[in-house]
Amino acid sequence: MQLLTGAVKMAYELAFLLLLTVIVFAPFHAASTAHLPIVQTIDESRGVLAKSNGLQAGERLPLYRFNYSTKTPIGTIVVERVEDDRAIVALQPSRFSLGMHGKIVQDGEDFFTSLGADFGVSPDQYLTIFRGTSVVGQAHVVEVEANRSRIDLPRDIGPLEDLHVSEFGTATQVAKYDDSLLSTVEAVVIGALAVGYFGYRAMRRRSPLIACGEYIRTLRVPKKTILWVVNIAGGIPFSWFLGTMPVFLFSYLTVEISRLLFSNVISLRPQIDSLVPFSIAAVGIGYYAFLFWKRRSPILAFWQFLSYKGTGVIKKVGFARGFTNWALHLVIVYFFALTLVGFLAGDIAAVRSFGWPPPSLEAFFEQAKYALWAITVAGCLIGYGFSVVSILWGRYIRSLDFTVTGWLTNGFNYPLFGVVIWQMTPSFTGADPIVTAGPLLWLVLVLGLFFNLLYTLSILNLWTMFDLMTDKGVRSSFFYRTVRHPNYALEAGMFFVTELVGLSAGVHWLAILMFFFLYWIRSEREDNFMQYSNPDYAPYQKAVPWKFVPGVY
Repeated sequence: MQLLTGAVKMAYELAFLLLLTVIVFAPFHAASTAHLPIVQTIDESRGVLAKSNGLQAGERLPLYRFNYSTKTPIGTIVVERVEDDRAIVALQPSRFSLGMHGKIVQDGEDFFTSLGADFGVSPDQYLTIFRGTSVVGQAHVVEVEANRSRIDLPRDIGPLEDLHVSEFGTATQVAKYDDSLLSTVEAVVIGALAVGYFGYRAMRRRSPLIACGEYIRTLRVPKKTILWVVNIAGGIPFSWFLGTMPVFLFSYLTVEISRLLFSNVISLRPQIDSLVPFSIAAVGIGYYAFLFWKRRSPILAFWQFLSYKGTGVIKKVGFARGFTNWALHLVIVYFFALTLVGFLAGDIAAVRSFGWPPPSLEAFFEQAKYALWAITVAGCLIGYGFSVVSILWGRYIRSLDFTVTGWLTNGFNYPLFGVVIWQMTPSFTGADPIVTAGPLLWLVLVLGLFFNLLYTLSILNLWTMFDLMTDKGVRSSFFYRTVRHPNYALEAGMFFVTELVGLSAGVHWLAILMFFFLYWIRSEREDNFMQYSNPDYAPYQKAVPWKFVPGVY
């Protein structure tokens, strides 16, 4: 048991060390990559690149369709011939077909594209607009017919001549990475880090992360200055989150309610897009006014508002308390487990869509990701199911965090924040993948799978004790002997690595940063709740002082 716990701890620490390496090298990698959009389809397997960019006939490069759901290679292209500033290429997709391009026509005051439901276009989708060989914006799909769609165009789009749209929200493109020196440095650093980590543990018999943390804490740093810098800089992601979330959530709920009640979609997305900058600005002004007027951190004030204050625990005793907790827990199960059932169905469908064996190594990583997610969701459902049926043999839930702030804290992670962030990112998607080739791409693919595997194991480590807003006891084995909230840290790390391939827009970094912030808020509230409801939690906190990463935090 002790040997297995040690192995879990080493795997956990190594994952976060490699994550740091990825973060350091990703910007350099992005600067060494050229991106060439495919602007015209010749047929289902051939297309035209907008620029030749030094390409040679016979050259093979990765093919991307960079949108909010696909940031890993979808296949490869082989250059057939180069003609001045364009190249004719043959496509060898591994999973997805090349997006078709359609014309834009005007009918009265409305605009239409020749791409409709037959091409997989759906309401509220975004399509890439090209003028000749240049990407000039995005079209919002309002209404869909079989062979055409009504779209909203940007006001400053100009004349319709030479204007066309792609089937996808962003352009299908080729990435050309060319920096052999950087690739060599990446490979050396990655190898040295792994060897150094295990070498240090073998020689010193202790964690290098904990040793680094102890050294940093001995340094004399101006804490007040650092706190002010953090609070001033933190206003950007904080304002973006609180300014964006409510309006996009309102837009999402409008779509879902109209679909449920009226069997059609009423989308307020264009109006919402226009409101977001004003909402963010208003929150930002309020944030900095609070910071400089009250001389208090708005982030900590927000944390204190969401922290658990001892309310919401059922005060009844004996059977009445246990039965009431169980009955209220059914409401939690209904909202969260029902969402997980939808996730499970989607993950299983994604796994099956690849077939076996998968058509490429990249496709294998994608398939493995969805397979692990399916196992993770199944593990969560086991925890929920155990809570529901445990009343049959008289085992009751100890306490519930059945409060408004409890619902907000958990709902902002899943399902609300997750759903809304995927609604938001298509309109903010950057143009270029940030990691496309070389040792760093393989580290990203392997590390993403590694984080995913560890996250799945951390959920299975909880087994029947998994739940939300609920005290079912203290788990202190394996992952939970390393840190107190391994599942939050691993899930945030997993999403960061898997999304890193496409973090080319500033808003993506804000979105990922908010994932970490929300998991921090959620972990703080859980610590508060468990301290109040479970006397065994304080000794556990003392035995396991680290929340997310050993030696760091």
